[in-house]
Amino acid sequence: MRVFSPIYLSPAIYDFTMKCIYRDLLDERHRLVSEWLPEKCKVVELCCGSGVLYERFLGKKQITYKGIDLLKTMTYRLARRGISVENGNVLDLDHIDADYCVMQGSFYHFRADASRVLRLMASAKRAILMEPIENFSSNASPLLRFAAQALSFIGGTSSSFRYNESSLLHAVEKSGVHVIRSERVLGGKYLRLEFEAAARKEDA
Repeated sequence: MRVFSPIYLSPAIYDFTMKCIYRDLLDERHRLVSEWLPEKCKVVELCCGSGVLYERFLGKKQITYKGIDLLKTMTYRLARRGISVENGNVLDLDHIDADYCVMQGSFYHFRADASRVLRLMASAKRAILMEPIENFSSNASPLLRFAAQALSFIGGTSSSFRYNESSLLHAVEKSGVHVIRSERVLGGKYLRLEFEAAARKEDA
């Protein structure tokens, strides 16, 4: 049995909590991911959560979408809305059949398997990672750190860990994927990266 934070008990609780914490930053994060995705492409989103990226942004671009998430509470809601979704663990996948593979705000959960996850994402034609590098979990206040880590807890993952810019770029470099473009966004709080498999770069 996997233990997780109460915010994951339902998509409504999750969305409300995220909106309270991040306010307009959350929608802007989704918009910035959508901005790098061309219309009518095929997208797989890992750790898709409640599916906000698709419902508010990607659906308007006629994108063929599939979401994958570990939590049945999230995938059940999306399936009921007729959105293509799969309940499963990212670490059980060996290939992504898509033009783009996307992950946002969840990469820290996979610290122990960072290279494996990045190479999995790069098995799609392109991959986009949007990950916080400044956050409440690294705040100087012990109370804020504890609250942020408790809210994001999922048993069996590195939920208490967070990346900064240096450690995230090191993880990307170590994985061997080829970074196409990278930039700090949202006031420097997030790093947005587009990358591909190293072998694909060599074939170009």
